[in-house]
Amino acid sequence: MSALIAEVTRDVERLQQTRSELVAMLDQAAPTDVPLSIARRVEGLPPVERALVVVLSRVLAPEPLQAYLDLLPPYRAGPAVQAFDALPPDADGARRESVAAGVADHLGVLAGGRAAQIRLSDDALPRSGHARRTVDEAVGNLYNAAQLDVLGRAQRRLGRFRS
Repeated sequence: MSALIAEVTRDVERLQQTRSELVAMLDQAAPTDVPLSIARRVEGLPPVERALVVVLSRVLAPEPLQAYLDLLPPYRAGPAVQAFDALPPDADGARRESVAAGVADHLGVLAGGRAAQIRLSDDALPRSGHARRTVDEAVGNLYNAAQLDVLGRAQRRLGRFRS
């Protein structure tokens, strides 16, 4: 009987926490596509970046997700990122290479000052497995062909090959 009482107590606490989060979402008009704990961190992100964060929030553990979220503001501040966001699907090779160089340079600078965060974020997604496939599929669906090409070029410039 005491085990049943303990289980019911845990269930009630979980439901109360869920209720509190729902009330907060309604009161604060918080978005419902991401956990309340990161809702404010994704405000103002472009829709594609926000959608990627939604996917990551489903497959990453809290610590690597936090590391990724901490990297977003300095990453988004780079002019190369705006060029990447604006890249049309039919961008020519020279423009793709230019944007890739800018993205790679920007990521290199970020990595220099935040190596531990980047390592934590990178290590959270093994090179294979369900989480990796989910993120790779999301990236493939969210970005256009030119952007995907730029991501590949930037990774090669940084010496990071992923399957």
